[in-house]
Amino acid sequence: RETCAPPAHPREKTPRGIDLVATAPQWVLWVRKIYSSSCGVCRGEKFVLHALLIDDEASARADLREKLSAHPAVAIVGEAATLRAARALLTNVDYDLVFLDVQLVGGESFQLLPDVRPGAGIVFATAHERYAVRAFESHAVDYLLKPIDPARLAEALRRATVAQAARSSRTRLAAPHLPVGTAAPV
Repeated sequence: RETCAPPAHPREKTPRGIDLVATAPQWVLWVRKIYSSSCGVCRGEKFVLHALLIDDEASARADLREKLSAHPAVAIVGEAATLRAARALLTNVDYDLVFLDVQLVGGESFQLLPDVRPGAGIVFATAHERYAVRAFESHAVDYLLKPIDPARLAEALRRATVAQAARSSRTRLAAPHLPVGTAAPV
């Protein structure tokens, strides 16, 4: 990543070339606001997971956000409550990890899996045990049951960090000639 900070002016394009004002609903402007010095990369930390929270319940997102605040190596870079908003978020924001509730307004989060960028980890956070097998068949990093236990969240973050570090090292080993911060073609 070149930087975690958003463009200084809303008409500037993001690193992926997306014009924030022309292409974005209100949530993108909100995403711009949450990029801040709270991001560990901006503070010079070696490894930070950039996470998305996708859950239709505002209270569940607030609870997870509060629990994640205890983990300085995690920066929340976006939130969505509906399938449609989540799909837009998944395609327009840079992230390493996605926390997904199974049931969303507009459908199930399994419909979003093709939109998750390659290399990003997925942690399902739901009140429903019955989707666990399907989640792990979808290569989920972990499966958390609500209410989320802080110890289980820490374990899920450990697993996500290990998986992300492994993916990063494989990318560097597979393409050592690429500049730092450039992903290898898949």
